[in-house]
Amino acid sequence: MNAEHFQNWIVGEVVFKGFSVTMDAPGQKGLFENSNIQTKGLVYLRSMTYGATAYFIMGSNLPYDEVKTLLSTPSIVDNAKEKLSKSAIILISNSSIDQNAALSTSFEALNAFIERPYTEGSYGYPIYCAGCYLDDNRFFHFNTNF
Repeated sequence: MNAEHFQNWIVGEVVFKGFSVTMDAPGQKGLFENSNIQTKGLVYLRSMTYGATAYFIMGSNLPYDEVKTLLSTPSIVDNAKEKLSKSAIILISNSSIDQNAALSTSFEALNAFIERPYTEGSYGYPIYCAGCYLDDNRFFHFNTNF
């Protein structure tokens, strides 16, 4: 993929949510048998969602709206193969609990992921989680500003 050959770049994310597991909110005594433990600042896992994800970078000389339309069709390969032949893609996808991602450079791989995101016997991996403070059940928000 030579960056100088493309006029437009598209970054995309495809997310399939499989299922979520949610914990009931702890009662007045919290999670601990010994109620003398200081609970201020402690966080528990309230819910976890399993699924599959794919991220891609695509270079193309087609206008953005046309690429968006092509990627929105039911079958990318069948309907858009000729138009996308001069475009390039780097795809990173994962649907496995071991979180080993697959790397591909074909639109067929993106189409295959969209049609069948999970591998045989796999239910995905944790893609979202929500934590709550133990003392008042407020949602915990992780700040990434350093």
